Amino acid sequence: MGCSFQQIQKYETAGNRMSVSRLYDMCKFLEIPMGQFLQEADAPYMHDANLVHIVQNLYKMDPKYIPSIIRITDGLARGAGA
Repeated sequence: MGCSFQQIQKYETAGNRMSVSRLYDMCKFLEIPMGQFLQEADAPYMHDANLVHIVQNLYKMDPKYIPSIIRITDGLARGAGA
């Protein structure tokens, strides 16, 4: 991550504040969305490993596929895929 383990410990214990650029670097290193540390941290899907995996894939996906994914998931949610 480009910083010492002592600095990481300070972040972990809230001894130092983390800059947004450092948070971005950390999320990129961990391959997780920044939202996991921000507004999405309490989202129900963050506590289910399978749903986290799906969300991580969505963040990596080419945006042109998102409308298709929405149609698929809407259909599955209505029971069309069952």
